[in-house]
Amino acid sequence: MRHAPTLGAALSVAVILGCGEPPSPDSDLSEADEGLLAPEEERAGGHEFLPQSSTAAQEVVRLVNQARAAARTCGSRGTFPAAPPLAVDVRLTRAAQLHSQDMAQRNFFGHTGSDGSRPGDRITRQGYAWSAAGENIAAGYRTPQAVVDAWLASAGHCANIMSRTFTQTGVGVATGGRYGIYWTQVFARPR
Repeated sequence: MRHAPTLGAALSVAVILGCGEPPSPDSDLSEADEGLLAPEEERAGGHEFLPQSSTAAQEVVRLVNQARAAARTCGSRGTFPAAPPLAVDVRLTRAAQLHSQDMAQRNFFGHTGSDGSRPGDRITRQGYAWSAAGENIAAGYRTPQAVVDAWLASAGHCANIMSRTFTQTGVGVATGGRYGIYWTQVFARPR
């Protein structure tokens, strides 16, 4: 779904539970209509603020694991107990990075890639056999702390972060496009 959200804070979260095959139209796929955008006054206007993308991605993982270490209420999604830290998987990192780059280079924002791929498709392409997967995206947030704080304040994003179903993660960060910076965090459990 490609669209330019007009709200200052819109939501985008995808959750896929299945056998590791690309999702079919009738699969258990749940996602909100829009992505999480930084308010206009906070959006990244240039690239000088961003450290190396790998450093920013590592910091997102650190902050997410820090959040998982304590029980948390995720709005309408309920209360989640503390969860074990997520391990970084290079294949999930590649899937996340390629999606962030796709959004930045082709100036769109959504869970559907420019080639029509969905989160499960992108994870499978990297050779990861998954039993459950999810994806959080955001755009315009200048720092890892800002994007993680925004995800934690959003019920669906927070639920992905706190879900004990997920055991591994990968984060991608890319600059460019209308919003200056695009973040993707992929969550999964291997088969």
